[in-house]
Order: sequence, then C-alpha cells, then structure tokens
Amino acid sequence: MKPTSTYRADIEGLRAIAVLLVVLFHVDKSWSPGGFVGVDVFFVISGFLITGILVRDLDAGTFSYGEFYSRRIRRIIPAMLVVTAVTCVAGAILLLPDDLVDLGWSAVATVLSAANIYFTLFLDTSYFAPQSDAQPLLHMWSLGVEEQFYLLWPAFLALVFRWRSRLAALLCGVVVASLLCSVALLHFGQFSWAYYMLPSRAFQLALGGLVFVLMYRKVQAWSGVMATLAAACGLALVIGSALLLSEADAYPGLNAIPVTLGTGLLLASGTCQQPVARLLGFGPLRFFGKVSYSMYLWHWPVLAFQRYYSPDLSLQQKLASVCAIVLLAWLSYRFVEQPFRYGARPFRWTLTRYLVVPGAAISALAAFLILSSGVPPWISEERLARIENPVAPAFSFPFVCQASEITKDLASSADCVLGEADRPSVLLYGDSNAAHYVGAMRVIAEANGLTFRNLAHSSCPPINANPTPFVYARYREPCIASLEVAEEVLSEYQTVVIGAAWAAYDAMDPRAFREQVAAQVDRLVTAGKSVVLLGLIPPQPRFDRACLAKRALLPLVDCEQVRVREQVPEINVVLEEIASKYPHVWYLDPYPALCRNQRCLAYDSETPLYYDAGHLSMSGSEKVGQLWLRQIREQSIEPLVGGGTGQLPG
Repeated sequence: MKPTSTYRADIEGLRAIAVLLVVLFHVDKSWSPGGFVGVDVFFVISGFLITGILVRDLDAGTFSYGEFYSRRIRRIIPAMLVVTAVTCVAGAILLLPDDLVDLGWSAVATVLSAANIYFTLFLDTSYFAPQSDAQPLLHMWSLGVEEQFYLLWPAFLALVFRWRSRLAALLCGVVVASLLCSVALLHFGQFSWAYYMLPSRAFQLALGGLVFVLMYRKVQAWSGVMATLAAACGLALVIGSALLLSEADAYPGLNAIPVTLGTGLLLASGTCQQPVARLLGFGPLRFFGKVSYSMYLWHWPVLAFQRYYSPDLSLQQKLASVCAIVLLAWLSYRFVEQPFRYGARPFRWTLTRYLVVPGAAISALAAFLILSSGVPPWISEERLARIENPVAPAFSFPFVCQASEITKDLASSADCVLGEADRPSVLLYGDSNAAHYVGAMRVIAEANGLTFRNLAHSSCPPINANPTPFVYARYREPCIASLEVAEEVLSEYQTVVIGAAWAAYDAMDPRAFREQVAAQVDRLVTAGKSVVLLGLIPPQPRFDRACLAKRALLPLVDCEQVRVREQVPEINVVLEEIASKYPHVWYLDPYPALCRNQRCLAYDSETPLYYDAGHLSMSGSEKVGQLWLRQIREQSIEPLVGGGTGQLPG
C-alpha cells in the first residue's frame, strides 16, 4: 500500500468536507454544531502531505530547504496576502477606529506567520469582550499554526531521519507529548493556548505524518474489506464529531481524538479502491476540495463584516453569503492560486517577490491604520464625533464595585459607597446584573436621601450555599471565596437589595436554584433584614452598543432593536412570588421602564439604554431608577423611602 502518486482524489474530497464543515459552522452553528473540527481535518491532511514530501526527498537524498520553502510560499502566501490586503482596505471603510487598529495588528501578525500567537495573547476574552465573530482575520490563526509547522518540521525530520527505522516511534512520541500538552492546558484553564498554539495542535499534524510513514514503510497492507471498514469508521468519526461536539466542549484535548483518528483512517485507507474513497473522489466534492484553501480564506472576512453590522443574519443573507464565498473562492483559485503556484524559481527570488515585498506593503498599510488610531483621513470631524461616543459598562465607573472576586478590602472601600452618610444602611449585592443597577440605586438614593454600598462579583450567584452546580468551572474558586467574604458583609446591613443574572443560573438546575434563592431570602428575613429583589431586564440579543457609531459610517444601518414584552423571564415571576410571601421582602420590576406598547426598546431616542444584550448602560439604569422611585412609593417600600423628598432628580 505504498503511496505512489502525489495526487489523490479522495484527499481532495476530504478537503471539501473539511472546508464545508467549517463554513457551515460559521454561517450557522445549528447547521454543523461541531463544524470547527474541519480545521483539525486540514491539520491531519497537512501533516500527511508535508511529511510525505519530506520523507520522499530525504529518502532519495534530494531534499532542499530552498526548494521546499519555495513550494510552500507559492502555494499559500499569494492568496493569503491578497485576502489580508482586501480585508484591510474593506476594514478602513467599514470598521470603527478601535476595531480598525485591532485589524491592523492582526494583519501584521498574519504576515509574520504569528496570527495564532497574536490572538492567544491579545484577543479579548474577558466577560464583556466584543464578539470574536467580528474579527475579520481571526481565521488566520490556523495558517499561523501551519506556517510554524512548516518552519520546524523539515529540520526535525532531517535531524531524526538518521534513525529512519525508528521514525514511526519518534512520531508517536510527538503525538503523545502534544496531546498531553493540549489536555494539560485545558485542565489549567488555558483555553486559548490549547486551541490556537502549535504545541497543543502538533499531535494532529504529527499523526498525519505518522500515517504516511506507516504507509510508506508498508507496515501493514490492508485488504479491500479492511480498508472499507477503516474508511467507513473514519468518515463516521469525522461526521460524528461535527454533529455531536459543540463550542461549549473543552477543545482540542481528548475531544479532538475522534476526528483526528478518523481523518487518519481515511488517509490510510484512501489508496484502496473502496466505496468511501470513490465517494470522496466524486466530482462536486473534488471541486470544493480544489478551492478549499481560498474558500477558507475568504469565508471568514465575508461573514465577519456582515455580522459586524447585522449580528443575526436571515436565511436569505446566509445563503447569499455562501454563494458569495464560493464565487470568491473560485476567482481566487483561478486568478491567484493557480498562476502563482507553478513555475520553478530560485528561493531568494520567490521569497522576495512573493513574500517580502508584498508582505512589507501590507505591513505598511497596517502600520498606517494603527498609527492613525484607526481614523482614515476621509473621516470628517463631524462623523468622527458621532463615532467616538462609546457606551461604557457599569464596572468601568469608579463608584461601581464589581470584581472577579470580592475581597475584604473591596468590601470596605469608600469608593463603593454612594450617598452622604458615613455608614450606609443599604447594600446592593449580586453579580454583574446587580452592578448594572447602580445607576438606578443612585437615582433612588439621591431622591430619598439614602446612602448605599454596592458590591458585585462576576458570574457568581448571590446565594448562601455551594454555588458549584450553577457556576462554570473557571469561575468556581473565586466565586466561593467571594461568597465567604459577602457572608460577613451581609450581616452589617439592615436592607439588602439583590440583583443577579437569575435566568443563567436557573437554566442549569431550575428546581435547585429556586430553592436556594428562597432559602437565602428566608435566612435574611429571619435575621431581621429587609430584602428587595431586582428582576431581570428584557434581553436584547441583537443589541449592538456601537450601532449608532456604525450608522455614521454606513447610514443604511438600522439600530432599532425591539423585543415583545410578553416574553417575561419565568424567573422574574418566581422572584415576585417569593417576595409576596414576606411582609418585608419586595420585588422591583424593570420591564415597565424599558417596554411600552408591548415592545421593549434598546434606545431612548439616540441614547443606548443597554451596554450589551443582558446589561444596562448607565443611562438605561438611571431610567429604570426613575420608574422604581414611583414603584417604591406605590408599594411603600419603607427601607428605600429614606428621609428625602422622593422627587425625581432634576
């Protein structure tokens, strides 16, 4: 079963499956929940083919670094640089200043074959991070992995080839070491490092190489039946991974083993004329396989720019996107890939003409975007003024005390107190959904002469119990520590106002969580405290806090965001029921402040009421506070009436 030809139609078909999985996943995750494994398929194929080129040349004594790198440059660099350049030009027209600067840096990283390193170190994955869906060059991370592999793999194989009889064992060692690295990074919460970096991805590239070496040495000749079974199992593992995995799964690590082995089986069995190989060699699949590289390069910028202005694409938009991606892929394959791919030239000539000169030009363009602070010269002062009006999250205000972990110093900080009294009697407590109500509480405090402290821990339910069932693993340790400090703080206040992302915790285990909330309220009441429960705001899943700024760039953008009011979260009803059981527990509903005529608005005229889909802006919070002043009077919520006039602040 020794490979004799460098071209295999089944590999072209396998490339097609890989790119189609990736594109379908990025167009609509429900179409292919684990479609991101298509990148893994590419890695295994790349390891197989590159190892094949190197082993053949090393075995024949004809290996040349210059010739190898000339072929690689001609194969991948022209199309990559064209896409990068076009994306930068499009970004200069369509992106806001901060996003354009980010694009400039990612373009430089792409030219330097370090996109994966850049996104690992600098991609914002914080709680309120912008959607990565709108990073136009994010997909270049995989090319960074591939290019770093090209730099290291030839030297590694040339070094160990003197022990060629043990080459398979050495490659097994690389596979195991890299897989262990991937598992360890996931275990210690280094998810970006595990996903984007070569050491944790090398097992897939090395396994592809191992498959080639085993075939080349004719370790095992498979019968037709055995090859058919292996191919069927391989295809099932690849497709099964795409259907059964999702972005919620820890990846790569152990979850990447099925698709990696499946691709290896398909490569190993493909030289036999078995049904799966013939299926993969089917004409339409071969077409998508031929344009797969360009299709991968173009698909992400097309979708990223669309989602930058319209996060939720309609079915028609999605289908139009797919058509545009296929057309761009064919044009790129026909007029960029093919003309540059063939023709022997000296290495220095190829390096200079295909990489250094165009790479320097793109880097100069990127540097211009960065040094101009993302403001192209054609942007007028008037448009710039409309663009540079960011909406800030609650935690960015100095008087809002939201942290990833509550410490004793934070719990006693004077910065967290609003009002004039030295000793506040009211505590606003919870997670980020409590923090975004600081504006509302400030309106109430100023009108009613109150003083209150605010204290919030991110992604942690304000319950006096083990939070583990309701908190993701990465947040559990700081959450538990925060609750221990909060327990001491709660005892110091007569009135406790509690807000939280109730629905998020409730979704994990509704019965248990509701019991814990009820128990927490009962415990506070038993301790003689008054309690006010703050309901969830209407979610705005399509809200974009930069929409008004984007409309200054593209006037056709529609910033009107609405949601039918009847979709009140069930947990709000539960909170109101809990409050009704006690004379000194109240429930405040934000819906009337944000909804009218059965619609819940994200904007008040040109003022954003939200920061993101589930958090208010300071303006939105203050608007809710003005409504709550009336609710407090109507419900006679004595602890929040205070000694003020109760008049709305002017």
